[in-house]
Amino acid sequence: MRGTLTPAGVNDLSFAFAIAAGEGGSHTCALRATGVPSCWGLNSSGQLGDGTTTGRTAPVTVNSFAANIKPLAELRHHGHEIEVVAFVQCVEGQHVHVQVELLQDGTFGDGAKSYACTDRLEAYSIRVRMNGGAEFAEGIAQASLVAEIRDRGAVLGVLEWSRRIQVIAEDDEHGRTNDE
Repeated sequence: MRGTLTPAGVNDLSFAFAIAAGEGGSHTCALRATGVPSCWGLNSSGQLGDGTTTGRTAPVTVNSFAANIKPLAELRHHGHEIEVVAFVQCVEGQHVHVQVELLQDGTFGDGAKSYACTDRLEAYSIRVRMNGGAEFAEGIAQASLVAEIRDRGAVLGVLEWSRRIQVIAEDDEHGRTNDE
Protein backbone atom coordinates (compact mmCIF):
# COMPACT_ATOMS: atom_id res chain seq x y z
CA MET A 1 0.00 0.00 0.00
CA ARG A 2 1.48 3.33 -1.07
CA GLY A 3 0.64 6.69 0.41
CA THR A 4 0.46 10.10 -1.20
CA LEU A 5 1.33 13.56 0.05
CA THR A 6 -1.29 15.16 -2.19
CA PRO A 7 -4.91 15.31 -0.95
CA ALA A 8 -7.18 12.95 -2.85
CA GLY A 9 -10.87 12.11 -2.82
CA VAL A 10 -11.94 9.10 -0.80
CA ASN A 11 -14.50 6.71 -2.26
CA ASP A 12 -17.32 5.41 -0.05
CA LEU A 13 -17.12 8.35 2.35
CA SER A 14 -20.28 10.35 1.81
CA PHE A 15 -21.66 12.66 4.48
CA ALA A 16 -18.57 12.76 6.72
CA PHE A 17 -18.35 15.75 9.02
CA ALA A 18 -15.06 15.28 10.85
CA ILE A 19 -11.76 13.91 9.61
CA ALA A 20 -8.54 13.40 11.59
CA ALA A 21 -5.14 12.02 10.62
CA GLY A 22 -3.40 9.54 12.89
CA GLU A 23 0.04 10.07 14.39
CA GLY A 24 2.61 10.31 11.62
CA GLY A 25 -0.12 10.67 8.99
CA SER A 26 -0.12 6.93 8.25
CA HIS A 27 -3.86 6.51 8.74
CA THR A 28 -6.97 8.66 8.72
CA CYS A 29 -10.40 8.41 10.36
CA ALA A 30 -13.66 10.18 9.55
CA LEU A 31 -16.86 10.47 11.53
CA ARG A 32 -19.83 9.90 9.26
CA ALA A 33 -23.05 11.86 9.70
CA THR A 34 -24.60 8.67 11.12
CA GLY A 35 -22.18 8.88 14.06
CA VAL A 36 -20.15 5.86 12.94
CA PRO A 37 -16.40 6.31 12.41
CA SER A 38 -14.51 4.83 9.48
CA CYS A 39 -10.74 4.61 9.06
CA TRP A 40 -8.23 3.82 6.30
CA GLY A 41 -4.47 3.75 5.78
CA LEU A 42 -1.63 1.73 7.30
CA ASN A 43 -2.72 -0.76 9.94
CA SER A 44 0.38 -2.74 10.93
CA SER A 45 -0.35 -2.26 14.65
CA GLY A 46 -4.14 -2.46 14.41
CA GLN A 47 -4.46 1.33 14.53
CA LEU A 48 -7.56 1.33 12.29
CA GLY A 49 -9.57 -0.48 14.96
CA ASP A 50 -11.13 -3.00 12.56
CA GLY A 51 -9.68 -6.05 14.36
CA THR A 52 -7.02 -6.70 11.70
CA THR A 53 -3.51 -5.55 10.80
CA THR A 54 -4.34 -5.19 7.10
CA GLY A 55 -3.82 -1.78 5.52
CA ARG A 56 -6.92 -0.29 3.87
CA THR A 57 -7.17 2.02 0.87
CA ALA A 58 -10.91 2.55 1.39
CA PRO A 59 -12.74 3.46 4.63
CA VAL A 60 -13.77 0.57 6.90
CA THR A 61 -16.19 0.78 9.81
CA VAL A 62 -14.42 0.82 13.15
CA ASN A 63 -15.94 -2.14 15.00
CA SER A 64 -15.14 -0.83 18.47
CA PHE A 65 -17.59 1.96 17.74
CA ALA A 66 -20.29 -0.40 16.47
CA ALA A 67 -20.47 -1.66 20.08
CA ASN A 68 -18.63 -0.25 23.05
CA ILE A 69 -18.99 0.47 26.77
CA LYS A 70 -18.62 3.88 28.43
CA PRO A 71 -15.50 3.83 30.65
CA LEU A 72 -17.40 5.30 33.67
CA ALA A 73 -20.37 3.64 35.37
CA GLU A 74 -22.47 4.77 38.36
CA LEU A 75 -23.27 2.82 41.51
CA ARG A 76 -27.01 2.58 42.23
CA HIS A 77 -29.13 1.34 45.13
CA HIS A 78 -26.31 1.18 47.72
CA GLY A 79 -24.04 -1.00 45.58
CA HIS A 80 -26.68 -3.51 44.47
CA GLU A 81 -26.70 -2.14 40.91
CA ILE A 82 -24.40 -0.35 38.52
CA GLU A 83 -25.70 1.70 35.62
CA VAL A 84 -23.58 0.94 32.57
CA VAL A 85 -23.90 2.83 29.28
CA ALA A 86 -23.49 0.74 26.14
CA PHE A 87 -22.92 2.33 22.74
CA VAL A 88 -24.35 0.44 19.77
CA GLN A 89 -24.84 1.35 16.12
CA CYS A 90 -27.28 -0.66 14.01
CA VAL A 91 -29.59 -0.14 11.04
CA GLU A 92 -32.92 1.61 11.54
CA GLY A 93 -35.79 -0.90 11.57
CA GLN A 94 -33.67 -3.53 13.30
CA HIS A 95 -33.58 -4.17 17.04
CA VAL A 96 -30.66 -4.73 19.37
CA HIS A 97 -30.65 -6.87 22.51
CA VAL A 98 -27.83 -5.67 24.76
CA GLN A 99 -26.47 -7.84 27.58
CA VAL A 100 -23.79 -6.54 29.96
CA GLU A 101 -21.84 -8.59 32.51
CA LEU A 102 -19.73 -6.99 35.21
CA LEU A 103 -17.06 -8.50 37.45
CA GLN A 104 -15.52 -6.59 40.36
CA ASP A 105 -13.36 -8.27 43.02
CA GLY A 106 -15.39 -11.49 42.94
CA THR A 107 -18.77 -9.76 42.72
CA PHE A 108 -20.64 -10.62 39.53
CA GLY A 109 -23.67 -8.97 37.98
CA ASP A 110 -25.55 -8.83 34.72
CA GLY A 111 -28.32 -6.96 33.00
CA ALA A 112 -30.01 -6.83 29.62
CA LYS A 113 -32.39 -4.66 27.65
CA SER A 114 -33.68 -4.41 24.07
CA TYR A 115 -33.87 -1.25 21.97
CA ALA A 116 -35.00 -0.17 18.49
CA CYS A 117 -32.08 0.74 16.21
CA THR A 118 -31.83 4.29 14.84
CA ASP A 119 -29.07 4.01 12.21
CA ARG A 120 -26.83 6.12 14.49
CA LEU A 121 -24.44 5.36 17.30
CA GLU A 122 -26.72 5.46 20.35
CA ALA A 123 -26.10 5.34 24.11
CA TYR A 124 -28.22 2.72 25.87
CA SER A 125 -28.46 2.52 29.66
CA ILE A 126 -28.28 -0.97 31.17
CA ARG A 127 -28.87 -1.67 34.88
CA VAL A 128 -26.47 -4.38 36.03
CA ARG A 129 -27.69 -6.09 39.20
CA MET A 130 -25.34 -8.00 41.51
CA ASN A 131 -25.84 -11.77 41.72
CA GLY A 132 -24.96 -12.69 45.29
CA GLY A 133 -21.69 -12.02 47.05
CA ALA A 134 -20.54 -8.63 48.23
CA GLU A 135 -21.96 -5.36 46.95
CA PHE A 136 -20.39 -3.42 44.11
CA ALA A 137 -18.13 -0.54 45.19
CA GLU A 138 -16.30 2.42 43.70
CA GLY A 139 -13.21 1.32 41.77
CA ILE A 140 -12.17 -0.73 38.76
CA ALA A 141 -14.41 -3.43 37.24
CA GLN A 142 -14.36 -5.55 34.09
CA ALA A 143 -17.40 -5.07 31.84
CA SER A 144 -18.36 -7.26 28.88
CA LEU A 145 -21.04 -6.51 26.32
CA VAL A 146 -22.87 -8.74 23.86
CA ALA A 147 -25.22 -7.00 21.44
CA GLU A 148 -27.41 -9.14 19.20
CA ILE A 149 -28.71 -7.32 16.14
CA ARG A 150 -32.14 -8.70 15.21
CA ASP A 151 -34.59 -8.22 12.37
CA ARG A 152 -38.05 -9.82 12.66
CA GLY A 153 -36.73 -12.16 15.37
CA ALA A 154 -33.77 -13.46 13.35
CA VAL A 155 -30.29 -12.73 14.71
CA LEU A 156 -28.33 -10.91 11.98
CA GLY A 157 -25.12 -10.40 13.89
CA VAL A 158 -23.48 -10.39 17.28
CA LEU A 159 -21.18 -7.58 18.46
CA GLU A 160 -18.93 -8.15 21.47
CA TRP A 161 -16.78 -5.76 23.46
CA SER A 162 -14.98 -5.95 26.79
CA ARG A 163 -13.11 -3.32 28.76
CA ARG A 164 -12.09 -2.16 32.21
CA ILE A 165 -14.35 0.54 33.60
CA GLN A 166 -14.27 2.90 36.56
CA VAL A 167 -17.25 2.63 38.92
CA ILE A 168 -18.13 5.95 40.55
CA ALA A 169 -20.57 6.98 43.28
CA GLU A 170 -24.17 7.74 42.33
CA ASP A 171 -25.10 11.42 41.97
CA ASP A 172 -28.05 12.68 44.01
CA GLU A 173 -30.68 14.99 42.53
CA HIS A 174 -28.51 18.05 43.30
CA GLY A 175 -25.50 16.82 41.33
CA ARG A 176 -23.47 15.83 44.43
CA THR A 177 -22.11 12.40 45.10
CA ASN A 178 -23.11 10.49 48.21
CA ASP A 179 -19.72 11.18 49.77
CA GLU A 180 -20.07 15.00 49.75
